[in-house]
Amino acid sequence: MDQTYLRFKWGIARMILESPVTPMVIPMWHIGMETVLPNQPPYYFRCGKTVTFNVGPPLDLGPALESIRASGASDEEARSALTRLIQDKLYELKRETQELHQEHVKCKTS
Repeated sequence: MDQTYLRFKWGIARMILESPVTPMVIPMWHIGMETVLPNQPPYYFRCGKTVTFNVGPPLDLGPALESIRASGASDEEARSALTRLIQDKLYELKRETQELHQEHVKCKTS
């Protein structure tokens, strides 16, 4: 399994846009699970591996939703814009998580 990141699917944006109440979105990113349970045989847990799990602050999507709705964007444009916003926030968290993971790995090997 490669770790190529693809664009996010629009389903998340559709659920948010169709929700009667703006949901709270809490971004999360993890690194290292592939060392604990690789996606190749033999399928068993490896102990003593470093996993970094990072939970970001809740995303306030209210202003973005208001802006998208006020712009008169089509459903497709709205889903695309909201998905891109969430994707950008998650990739920011990814970079932060990578830095934390490197620190953890450094500390472990020192």
